[in-house]
Amino acid sequence: MINIIFWNVRGIGNNDARVAFSEMCRLNNPSLVFVAEPMVLYDSIPNWYWHSIRVTNYCVNKRDPVVPNLWAVWGSDVLYTVIFASSQCLVMEHVCKGIKIYIVGVYASTSYITRPQLWADLTMLQTTLVGPWIFVGDFNAVLGAHEKRGRRLPPSISCNDFLTWTNANLLLHVNTNGVQYTWNNGRLDSASVFLRLDRAICNEAWNIFGEVLLARLL
Repeated sequence: MINIIFWNVRGIGNNDARVAFSEMCRLNNPSLVFVAEPMVLYDSIPNWYWHSIRVTNYCVNKRDPVVPNLWAVWGSDVLYTVIFASSQCLVMEHVCKGIKIYIVGVYASTSYITRPQLWADLTMLQTTLVGPWIFVGDFNAVLGAHEKRGRRLPPSISCNDFLTWTNANLLLHVNTNGVQYTWNNGRLDSASVFLRLDRAICNEAWNIFGEVLLARLL
């Protein structure tokens, strides 16, 4: 079984976050973890800490000149190959049961002007590399008004771009457990906004291959 975790840690430089991360790994025994918003450089975390949770391999996204905001970490018992990295995603290849599968950690831009590059990159990769695909993470977009609670409707151009990418590539939105809305602006008054930004999306090939997957969003 492949156990994938995407965690928006919102800063892993402090001791409390590292303790929580260690406990999460101990309880779930993931084979691959995507870490969003670590807010520090990977090398700033001491090696002894990574060894304590059996992390021996990592990669980060490309956001020069700013600090990467998406990591992937895994141990020596599973082989993952990084085949693509951008400012908005990390794409990993893994051979499972003799089949090449593709696992993508997504931390999309908050700008609807920038996100189309993500959809274009992922479409190009799916067209080139045929097989089971799974996308997990924060897409910073919703499919429509049913995925937002607040006074204003979500921008139609953002929703349409997101929906066009999923429909054009025949992707399926995976049912997930937990809260309906995964982000809010922290307001309790009439200005409060709740959105479903975090999710897992796969193609039909992954759905067929899905008995090897446990995708978990934290």
